[in-house]
Amino acid sequence: MQVQSNNGMIHDKVRKGMIGQTLDIHNDTEFTDGLGIKSHLYTVQEIVELLRNNGCEILEVASTPVFTHTANKKTYYKNLEKLEILKILEYKYCTKPELLGLGHHILVVAKKK
Repeated sequence: MQVQSNNGMIHDKVRKGMIGQTLDIHNDTEFTDGLGIKSHLYTVQEIVELLRNNGCEILEVASTPVFTHTANKKTYYKNLEKLEILKILEYKYCTKPELLGLGHHILVVAKKK
């Protein structure tokens, strides 16, 4: 399952200089995008509890992107060696418990008990 991350959305707004929207997102987990589509922004704890409460065993939790969205495209995307290192870093860090929820999306691998 993949859902949008509350903390990731706040991180994205800060990065884009849209600081005024961050408190609204923090206080209200409902988000309406530019097309008027409403989304619920999850925390890692919230989505894990939701799945567990519905009979799922959590196998893996990841949050992406951790690094790739902040990388300078000219520096990394035009140099395959640097891009490969960036992908390795992303993979190593996306499952670190202290970083879960900082990416735009929370990915959960679960199986029904």
